[in-house]
Amino acid sequence: MLRFQLLLLLRDNAFSIARRLTVNDFTLRTHTCGELRVGHESQKVTLYGWLQFIRLNRFLVLRDAYGYVQARIPDKRKDLVEKIKMVNCESVLKIEGVVIDRGEQYRNANMPTGDIEVLVNDFELLNASPANYPLDEVTSTEETKLRYRFLDLRTKRMQRSLRLRANVVHGIRKYLIEKANFVEVETPTLFRRTPGGSNEFIVPAPKPNLGKFYSLPQSPQQFKQLLMCGGIDRYFQIARCYRDEGAKSDRQPEFTQVDVELSFTDQDNVMKLIENIIVESWPKELDDLKPSAPFRRMKYLKAKRLFGTDKPDLRIPWTIEDCTSDFSFLRRREISNFVVKIFIARSAEDVINGGSWKEWTRILQDNVLSQNSKFLKASEKNWFAEIPNDVLIEKFGIKEKDVAIIS
Repeated sequence: MLRFQLLLLLRDNAFSIARRLTVNDFTLRTHTCGELRVGHESQKVTLYGWLQFIRLNRFLVLRDAYGYVQARIPDKRKDLVEKIKMVNCESVLKIEGVVIDRGEQYRNANMPTGDIEVLVNDFELLNASPANYPLDEVTSTEETKLRYRFLDLRTKRMQRSLRLRANVVHGIRKYLIEKANFVEVETPTLFRRTPGGSNEFIVPAPKPNLGKFYSLPQSPQQFKQLLMCGGIDRYFQIARCYRDEGAKSDRQPEFTQVDVELSFTDQDNVMKLIENIIVESWPKELDDLKPSAPFRRMKYLKAKRLFGTDKPDLRIPWTIEDCTSDFSFLRRREISNFVVKIFIARSAEDVINGGSWKEWTRILQDNVLSQNSKFLKASEKNWFAEIPNDVLIEKFGIKEKDVAIIS
């Protein structure tokens, strides 16, 4: 009985400790740069981060993954002033000091920590930057960002994106495991060739199988079917998948997917499950955009007919309309399945010009299965000799600045 009570006590203490853990636990810092407020006044703090900005060799802005804070070197500390002159922006520093109130006239309303600053007692240069690297998210090209990925990862945009992704994945796991009773199973990455719709990456096998190859899976399809046969009737995995194809706007050679499989179900229940996964894992940062289940549903044929795709963006209400009867004069004898469609891009004339016009043409050619397409601006006259503009303008509600795409 004593041993049982002791185990319960240890367990309760462990849970209590776990609830109190913060981002400062298991680190050498006392606080993050973004958490200091007036309530921390007079506290001694140890901060670690990157030197964001320096002014007059006395005022420093230190940045970490959680925010910014200003640190000030006292006038009497000439040794620290001389020392900081040798430090470039984006160097990694350890700062020890005391939190003080800036006072009313020196507060910075643009910084969450703008009511206070850290009076520096000492600092240590942990990792020197060879030059002053400005992290410019606006003017840097995509190629530059990828080449210097470690610098791009320090920007607000990348920090926010990575943490947002982590929160979404955590929400997916939490819902599927804790609420929907799914089992997460990791499946092998090295597999054999399987028939599928994509080319597979191949990996040479080592001895004693020289001359043979593994394949990287397009998806865990065969593995999850084995799991279903084996009695694991509710499986999921945050799966890494590979397809030996060129990168496109909606496809990558290497990607991550939420892979879900369950037994004894039907299409409607699978759709309900996916709706719940999306709603339950929706990030708090985007709560104003959170959808509610059940989602709006649309037949596949209707989506293709109205939008030309099975994944339309319903925020854009423009639809494709049939105008075959109006353009019968374009028909050729060799065309048996003659169809003409019209799409009105509302108020788009000002933004479809120059380079963007060429891009629209390229996208149309890449995605439309037709023999010919034509852009028509509402401001132009005599689109076709066989039919007056007024007829089309009235029938399809074409207004000034609209662009009609006829295909």
